[in-house]
Amino acid sequence: NSPDGTVSFSSPTSVVRNLTITNSAVIVNTSSTTIFRIFGNLDIQGSLPTISAGTQLWQFSSTSGTKTITTSGKLLDFPIDFSGIGGTWALQDNLTVGATRGTSLNSGTLNLVRYTLSTGGFGSTGV
Repeated sequence: NSPDGTVSFSSPTSVVRNLTITNSAVIVNTSSTTIFRIFGNLDIQGSLPTISAGTQLWQFSSTSGTKTITTSGKLLDFPIDFSGIGGTWALQDNLTVGATRGTSLNSGTLNLVRYTLSTGGFGSTGV
């Protein structure tokens, strides 16, 4: 299990391969970073984790294979970008991005499977 507390990312560009948060009272804070890059899977499990809102960009940057995104119904209240030539991202549940935030697909494939993407705005370039 993830420990309770706050996990903060603070470098201008923070990078993780896989981000897994199990059902614990952890707060993920990326407000001090400009871009938060995930090269692997995003797996948020359960109702307890808190993902802080902000204007920082979360960028999915895989360039090969299929990566999965699971949010367990958590609102991701920040802009999201999919930019990985050759990368594929497959939703494992509904993905809800803040109503005032945008989602962009610049390269790669976003597979909604049978789930819903709700976002304040959607743009696609170079795909």
